[in-house]
Amino acid sequence: MPAKEKIRITRLFNFEAAHALPWHSGKCSNIHGHSYVLEVCISGSVISSENEASDGMIMDFQELKQWVLKAVINDFDHSLLLFKSDLRFKEIIADSSQKVILFDSSPTCENILLDCLNRLRKMPPNEIELIGLKLRETATSKAEWNKSDQV
Repeated sequence: MPAKEKIRITRLFNFEAAHALPWHSGKCSNIHGHSYVLEVCISGSVISSENEASDGMIMDFQELKQWVLKAVINDFDHSLLLFKSDLRFKEIIADSSQKVILFDSSPTCENILLDCLNRLRKMPPNEIELIGLKLRETATSKAEWNKSDQV
């Protein structure tokens, strides 16, 4: 019997967030916002299960949406992303009424993407493999993670 073919599916997610880069020499050291686009790509075998809703899919797009919303988007949307030791914003960081996500390092597009990756890895759905993430910060700038690049 031949091996099952692997298929990739991708879904895009949008969220609004602000950040400040503490060591940036330009305007990005100030709090500023972006309309982020997160692209999540998974791989798996097509489910063959007659009379089941998942027949012919590797994962229902709605299930993929719920996974990413729960792991990433619900926390990140309309939040402020800050380096936890950025003393310029200690009052904001201390204010529990604000939606602030603290980073161990500068909240660059790359580090935000790595945080998204770690959140998704903590709750992976069965039978699928996370193989790619892209985080678009602006229309012309993005960070990417691809499983095939890992050693």
